[in-house]
Amino acid sequence: MVDKFDIDNIVNNVYELGMLKDSIIQLLGIESKESKVLISKDKITYTKKHCKDYSCYKEFKMHTEAAPTVLKLPDYVGIHPKGDSIIFVKKITANVLVAVRLSNTDVKWVKTIYPITEAKLNNYIKSGRLKKVEKDG
Repeated sequence: MVDKFDIDNIVNNVYELGMLKDSIIQLLGIESKESKVLISKDKITYTKKHCKDYSCYKEFKMHTEAAPTVLKLPDYVGIHPKGDSIIFVKKITANVLVAVRLSNTDVKWVKTIYPITEAKLNNYIKSGRLKKVEKDG
């Protein structure tokens, strides 16, 4: 697993970013098992379309590269309205969302990483789409 990857120097075809943990599975009440969360080189490239959603490239890079932290220590988690992915949200300096495809395989794949506004975050919380993740200890 990586603590960080360098979006400007992607050399591997696949990076392991973390785990879908039992505590998240139970919180969401989904049928799944603990699994590795991977991201492919093409999905890392795909995230670059969200660069314009940040104030600058440096902010985009910092938030995208924080994906392992978002998965390990999310503030909120939920199921996408289409039911096809789990969303993990964490405030870095902005709110960043990591979407992980739901599947019955032994690994889960990141679909995308992008910022969400405070208003959208609050709307997701109010609607019950996102659940607060309690921190251990």
